Amino acid sequence: MKRFPFAPRLTWRCLTAVLALVATCPSVWAANLIGSYDLAAGSYANSISGSGSLGSLSPISTSGTYGFVTSGSNPGWSWSGATAPGTGLTLSGLPANDFGSTFGSYSIGMRFSSGQVSGYRRLIQFKDADIGQYVFDGAFRFYDNGNNPSGGSITANTTVDFVLTRTTTGTVTGYVNGSSIPVLSFLDGSDARTDANRTLQFFRDNTGGSDFSTSGNVSLLHVWNGPLTAAEIPTAMTIVPEPTTAVLVTVGAAGVVLRRSRRHTRVR
Repeated sequence: MKRFPFAPRLTWRCLTAVLALVATCPSVWAANLIGSYDLAAGSYANSISGSGSLGSLSPISTSGTYGFVTSGSNPGWSWSGATAPGTGLTLSGLPANDFGSTFGSYSIGMRFSSGQVSGYRRLIQFKDADIGQYVFDGAFRFYDNGNNPSGGSITANTTVDFVLTRTTTGTVTGYVNGSSIPVLSFLDGSDARTDANRTLQFFRDNTGGSDFSTSGNVSLLHVWNGPLTAAEIPTAMTIVPEPTTAVLVTVGAAGVVLRRSRRHTRVR
């Protein structure tokens, strides 16, 4: 029997590459990435495709101006005018994964800068109410008309990564700039989940009054169908290759090496 000593090494290296790539792919995380919106590329489209993925974002505006900026040092979707209710983005068609008809088990990631951080400035609206995620006086605050938990810090016109997660049991956690140490953590009843319409609204406030939308820039939005773990937060806002392409190519290469190594170990 004639053997080629290099074949096992090649096989092991190829399988190691597959495992390393799969570990970074959204399809095998504890929570599946169903929406990835690279707004810095000048598109509302979702770069994740396949069963369970979301559709495109839609702009909404009642005041101010908005549009894509794809050049310069701060590419993304920019909007101006901090007059309530202001300008923002909406995302519909979210899956029903909590209490039968609502979107309540999730992770939402945002890479953005805010033109204003004083007072209440809307980040995420889950239903038609004042309740939701805000920036408030330089910190991240979830307004629930009660305890209003706050934490972390944000500076005007400075890009920040913010990830908000919620479990089916109502544990809400907020993370900033890839740190696995949360700046927000509280037990939610039903405030941090959608209603039966299953629609998220970003940045635009729902009414006038004293709560104003901010102006700013957003370059990346991610939505997962479930809560990320703290260990997954440091890489959560990385733009990853679509797994249906990258993994299949690498697995195919591993298969070729395996077949060749088997041929080399046959009795001549």
